[in-house]
This record gives sequence, structure tokens and C-alpha cells, in this order.
Amino acid sequence: MQINEATTQQIPEIGQMEVALTREMAALAPTTVRLAPPNIELIEQRIRSATNTIFVASDDGTAIGFAIVSEAEITADPSFVPHHLALLQELWVAPSHRREHVGRALLNASLAWAKQRQLDFLQLNVLAANEAARDFYQAVGFSTTQLTMNYPLTDNASQFDGNR
Repeated sequence: MQINEATTQQIPEIGQMEVALTREMAALAPTTVRLAPPNIELIEQRIRSATNTIFVASDDGTAIGFAIVSEAEITADPSFVPHHLALLQELWVAPSHRREHVGRALLNASLAWAKQRQLDFLQLNVLAANEAARDFYQAVGFSTTQLTMNYPLTDNASQFDGNR
């Protein structure tokens, strides 16, 4: 297995993996995540950007996972401590390659990218229903610092994910 920063030639593969990720997320959170075609323009922007990157895990030349990481800043609100941080926006591994340390390798590449930029920490969001991902992130050292809670106000939101 190899981990490399994505190239524009890999955009179609990244798009296919994003669709697979979205399908899994929609199954876990159907009232908040819906299937959509990949945003090819955004993928290309992230590959070309100096403040974002996409890592691709491949096995014998076939993409088996990816991670998207971006720089961000907390500075606008004087009541928050300012930080320059990394956001792990997406991390996905093909089901056939899970539990083979691919996710850990993608995470390690993301952490190295953030450390090289001297960022304060790596932050991520994970669906409450995604127990496997929550367990993975806790096992590798992430801790919960904030929770997002929802209260349904309409019939449309009465089955809002996490409030069942």
C-alpha cells in the first residue's frame, strides 16, 4: 500500500470514493446526508490549493482510500482562543481494505502534513451514528471537545439523526 498526495489524474477515482463515502454516510444519517454526484471542481481546487490536500491510498495502482485535510483558523471571535489548525474533512477506506491500517496510514499522512505546517491540532467531525469511525478516532488519540445536538422543530426533522 502507498499513500501519496493526489494528482489531477486521480480526480475520477476520488470522485468515485466520495460517492461511496456519501452512500455510507446517507445510510447512517438519512435525514442529514443525501446522495449527490461528486463535486469535481471542488476536488480539483483542493488538489491545486496550497492550504488543502487530498491523500490517496493505493494498492497495486488501485485507489483504496482517501483523506481530505485543510488549514483553518479560529480568530474571529475574541472569546475563543485563536488557533491555526488542520481540519480532516473526509477520510474513507474501501470496505475490502478496512482493518488493514489504511485509515491509520491516511490519518498519519494528514497529521504529518499538519505538523509540517506547524498547525496547532487536527480537528474532525464524525457522525454520532458512525460508531466504527468514533472508535477508530478515539483509539488513535482523538478526544471529544464539542458535541452538536439537534432538537426537531418540524415533522420533517422529527426523525433527525441522533434523536430517534
